[in-house]
Amino acid sequence: MRNPPSPRLALQYPVVSIVSLLAIGVSVAYWQGWSITPLLETPAIGQGQVWRLVTSILPHQNLLHLAFDIYWFWVFGTLIEEKLGHIKILALILLLAITSGAADFALMDGGVGLSGVGYGFFGLLWVLSKTDQRFRNAVDKKTVQLFVLWFFFCIFTTYTGVMNVANVAHGAGCLLGLLMGGAMSCQGRRRQLYIALMATLTVVALWGATFGRLLVNVSPDLGKELAWQAYVDLRHNHNRHAAKLLQEAIAHRKPEASWYYNLAVAQDRLGQMPAARKNFLLAKKIDPSQRIPQ
Repeated sequence: MRNPPSPRLALQYPVVSIVSLLAIGVSVAYWQGWSITPLLETPAIGQGQVWRLVTSILPHQNLLHLAFDIYWFWVFGTLIEEKLGHIKILALILLLAITSGAADFALMDGGVGLSGVGYGFFGLLWVLSKTDQRFRNAVDKKTVQLFVLWFFFCIFTTYTGVMNVANVAHGAGCLLGLLMGGAMSCQGRRRQLYIALMATLTVVALWGATFGRLLVNVSPDLGKELAWQAYVDLRHNHNRHAAKLLQEAIAHRKPEASWYYNLAVAQDRLGQMPAARKNFLLAKKIDPSQRIPQ
């Protein structure tokens, strides 16, 4: 496998270097207690804040997470930027970030970090290492084994509760990377087919992260996530949207007393008095300590 260039050559790889520095800076700020909420994947994505699918690649949970992601992002990314140029690698990063992030947020809770992009680079270079002389030594057998083993190890740690990992982002990023490699290696109808599959994967992932999320999401924490966003909306007096989120949370997962209570507050502010009274009573039924306004 190709040895990565020295960090002293960072100016030759401006896109990879800037993204890496941003990831390091945002991660350190996060560890120091700074709020990075505007960068994270939340239900606000469904309200049009799709930039979160890109900005969520910057924060990392801990030093090990950051070191692993940055190392492979540098190893793969510098080669891609060297051979394909600055504009193309920027487009690849954006497409991989959006698709892998959207897929994970659609099905699960959404995650943070560059690993979805890293797995995309891995899939792309694995194909190109077999079809394009410029990338002949990009990925060797040991690297393939590492990425495959790490993929299943992360699934195991998530399932056992040891470490929660955005496994869907890994899988979606790798799949998109493989399709990219196929599209870059073929011509004619086969190339068109790969491009169509790439577009389909991205569009379906975006649909799932926005309009279709309540239909496809399997996370047990979806209700709590919706209820929290509704609470934030209530604090900003966005009562109609808060009521909608709480109704979705109650319909989708086993509701908590606070969900009914906050729904009642939103309905009371909207002048929906009978519905508000009903939900205040439901909240008190679940939790007798809840106070019903007179």
